[in-house]
Amino acid sequence: GSGQTENGQGGGEGGKTLNIAWIGPVTGSASRSGEELYNGAMMQFEKINYQIGDYKLNVFKVDSESNAEKAALAYEECILSNKIDVGLNTWHSWVSASCIEVAAKYEIPQLLTFGASQDVIDKVKEDHDYYKYWAGKTWPQPAHLVTGYVEAIDQAIQNGTFSPASKTLGIYGVDEDWGRTFAKAGKEGF
Repeated sequence: GSGQTENGQGGGEGGKTLNIAWIGPVTGSASRSGEELYNGAMMQFEKINYQIGDYKLNVFKVDSESNAEKAALAYEECILSNKIDVGLNTWHSWVSASCIEVAAKYEIPQLLTFGASQDVIDKVKEDHDYYKYWAGKTWPQPAHLVTGYVEAIDQAIQNGTFSPASKTLGIYGVDEDWGRTFAKAGKEGF
């Protein structure tokens, strides 16, 4: 769902407000991560008393439910219902890949997104003018995350601290763009 506000209503000095849509998995399979991300963001907003300069900040929670379609619909509803000025956060790559469309459609800057798959990067590269509102990606691409695992295992085998009976590797992950990208990089790395 969307539209739950977490802070003081009304404007700052002179009635200026900045309406922020925070997007994350409040319910669903990653609700624990969403809860921690949301609480961390709220702690920072509380530190500044939901105020930046002359602007009073109104933060609206958008539950992605770890579902791309539901997240995009909830984000759009929140934008339209609450006159959102800026988006903040996403957790899953597949949610980012759907919410980038909403941010671009309504020309809403979207900051600090965690979705790291190549799909989001490709969209921005292919049509930067349209997708330019998507900014501040926080995670590296999954392929870059795999590199450390590959190097650690190879080094352990080479220096004798790990002696596997065979070099057979099973790779699994979420069957979405992030998981497929991570698995592909693992397969290529090993």
